[in-house]
Amino acid sequence: SQLSNATKALTDSMIGAAAALEQYKRRIDIVLKNPAKSDKYFDFLLNYEKITPYELPEVMNAGVAFAAQEKTLKRVGETKESAVKLAGELGSINPTAGITEAQRALSRVIAGDPNGLEILRSQFNVTNETLSEGGVKMSASGVPLQTLTQKQRVVDAINKYVQDLTGGRGAEDQSTTLQGKLSTLSSQVNKTMAKVMEPLIPALTKFTEALTKFL
Repeated sequence: SQLSNATKALTDSMIGAAAALEQYKRRIDIVLKNPAKSDKYFDFLLNYEKITPYELPEVMNAGVAFAAQEKTLKRVGETKESAVKLAGELGSINPTAGITEAQRALSRVIAGDPNGLEILRSQFNVTNETLSEGGVKMSASGVPLQTLTQKQRVVDAINKYVQDLTGGRGAEDQSTTLQGKLSTLSSQVNKTMAKVMEPLIPALTKFTEALTKFL
């Protein structure tokens, strides 16, 4: 019947949402190797997603990527949390690219990969002139990223660029638009379903394993 099909679809969605959250938490646990630190960071990502127009998977994937670069981020004056916020602000400048492309660009820059600069230029209009105005030293071939000091200058210049354009509230302001509100509503529904199903995950996992063996 239509009712049973709808009920099954809802149940599947709830299980999927709960399982996805569990997987994100597990990935963060593995990267940070500190339960208390992991719990705090996971809560930060959930709360950040609430006040921005980004989907939960986008925020979580960016969060995991920056957690994996935590030591390098500290060397350039950033934390994993500030990097998520910076990526979110860059993403608000070009919603089509969003936080996902912003994270890719920033991760590559702090790793010394010049492709990160190309993403910044093509997707977020962070030109060599912008970087130069922000204090980045140029060479004949462009922007060198070999030294830690230079990477820090680039990150500082990006922060200045973002602050000048968005005042640090670009992502939050976008969440008040209709599209942003719809995205937030969708994420809230998924998180609510995940919360409802979370206590049942162990039992469902055992049931699935048993069924798989039986089949």
